[in-house]
This record gives sequence, structure tokens and C-alpha cells, in this order.
Amino acid sequence: MPTYAKNNYPDLDNYDKNDFEIVDKILVDYKGQQQEVLIPQGVVDIKKYAFLNCESITGVVIPEGVIKIGESAFAGCKNLENVVLPESLITIDEEAFRGCTSLKEISIPDNVTTLGWGAFSNPNLKKIHIGKSVSSIEKGTIDFYANIKITVDESNQNYVVAGGILYNKSKTKIIFVPRNIQGDVAIAEGVTIIEKHAFFRCENLISITIPGSVTEISKEAFSECEKLKNVTFEPNSKLTTIGNYAFEKCNALEKIELPSSIRSLGESVFADCINLKSIILPQYINSIGIWICHNCFPNLVIYCRAKHKGHSWNKYWNVIIPETTRNFKMKFFGTKRAKTIWGYKK
Repeated sequence: MPTYAKNNYPDLDNYDKNDFEIVDKILVDYKGQQQEVLIPQGVVDIKKYAFLNCESITGVVIPEGVIKIGESAFAGCKNLENVVLPESLITIDEEAFRGCTSLKEISIPDNVTTLGWGAFSNPNLKKIHIGKSVSSIEKGTIDFYANIKITVDESNQNYVVAGGILYNKSKTKIIFVPRNIQGDVAIAEGVTIIEKHAFFRCENLISITIPGSVTEISKEAFSECEKLKNVTFEPNSKLTTIGNYAFEKCNALEKIELPSSIRSLGESVFADCINLKSIILPQYINSIGIWICHNCFPNLVIYCRAKHKGHSWNKYWNVIIPETTRNFKMKFFGTKRAKTIWGYKK
């Protein structure tokens, strides 16, 4: 990878105008075919789409003085392997390096404050280091399916990594969970909401401990965690809501006991958990959606601490519907239901 050497680099008085279109120190467009690109010294801004889909590029050095990389500036540069970012850089806009599938690692300089949505949307990215000044990471900055190791500068006042998970500094919010997280995971005490898709398809997650501070598990939060066997709720749980499909297709899950704080279960919460044999529901659930145990283990038993069904429980809440009939109208489904025991006290 080339670097700038004294008296041996292009600047705004000495650059190939056939390769670069530069207006008022803004790099507007790259027209060259070089594999390794040295952007001229004196450029302060790389405009959006400047290198869009430049498949010839394998490496780029961005000089000191550049403060912004625009939207989709390097998007689709699928052969780009090496990027040198300057310490002067402040903003990396949305989708700046989206689809740079040959890029395996990136280090964010210490003066960068903003990482835009999809800035590094690349499933092949393996490492990212977040500098000390980053204060805004948009949802989707890192590719949803990336098997990635994230590190954060210890002096960063906004973000921290614990157990492989990226949190805000106070650990009240999960920012990103790498898909390759594995084994036994404990979510940090202080987190209040496990957001939609937070652990979706974390296929090597074995057990999860949910702290008492969590009030909501959102839609599909743990969906398709195929090896998830144990779900533990810490004492004094404040959890009130579990969203639609939250634990769908957790094939290794065999039993679960929900905390007494639960008031609402969405539809198909445990759908397609084919080995789920036991669910214990607390006494004061106000609402339950349709088909919470669709296509679960045929002999599933639901233990209800309540003595009867609540008024806002869907009438098909505990129906087990074979996969082959799920797309037919309800009248064809029959009334196969999970065995339900009321007034359970153990």
C-alpha cells in the first residue's frame, strides 16, 4: 500500500486532471483506473459518489486535511482491501464504504465524531476499531450479518464493548451484537430494551441472561438463535413486554419460565421452537397474541399461574398448528392445543 513521502505525492498544484475532478478543494469524481490511489494533498472533502463502483481500486490513501467522506463515496468498490484514513477526518457519511466486500478491517481515527447509516455495510468486515471521539453511530453502520470483532478506544466517552457487545457508555442501550457471538452471554445490567433483531440469527448463542432492568424484548430479538438452550431472567425483573416472534425458531430451547412482571406477549413468541416442551406463564398477563406456540413440540405443556384465560388473550393463543397447514384459513386448522394447566403454583 503506498504512503505519502516527502516531495513525492500529488497536491492541488500537481495532480493528474485526467484521474481527478477537484473543485474548490472538493474531490468531486475519480475517473482513473489505478489500483492504488493517492488522493491529492489539499483536498478537504470527498464528495458523495466520488469513487462509486470503482472496481479497479485495491487501496486508497486519504491525506491529512480531509475532514469528510461523503455519502456512498467508495460504495461498491468491491476490490478495495486497504484504506488509510487521516487523523483530520471528522465525518464518515452514510454508506460511505457500503459493499466494499474485500475490506476486512478498518480503524476509525480519533477525531471522527460521526459514522453514518450503513457506512461499513459489508458482511466480510472482520475488525473495526472505534476512535475516542465517535459520538454518533447510526443503526446499521455495521453490516447486520457481520461476524466482527469491535474494539473501542478506552477514552471514548460514548461507547464501550463488553462481552463482545457494543453498548452506549452507560450500558443502558445495546448498539450492535456481532452475529458470531457465542456461548453463554449476560446482557449488561442497566439495559432497558432489547431492540428488534438485536440477537437475530446469532446461531452459536447457547444461553442468555436477561438483567432485571430490561422492560421490553422487542420483535424477533432472539429469533432464529438455533442453539439457544437457556433463557434466564434475573430476580426482580421489570420485564413487561415480549414482542412478536421474539424467540421464534430457537430450536434448542426446551423450557422457559417467564417472570411475574410480564403483562403482554406478542404473536408467535415461541413459534417453531420445535423442542419446546414447557412454558410457565405468570399470573397477571393482560394480553397474549395468536399462536404463541405454533409448531412447537407436539406434547408441549403450558403451566399458567392464572386460574383462567384473560379477556385480551387471543382465542387461538395456545393452538399448535402443523407447519403444513399454517397458510389455510382458521376453520381448517382444527383445535389442537397445547396442554394447559391452570392455577399452577410450583
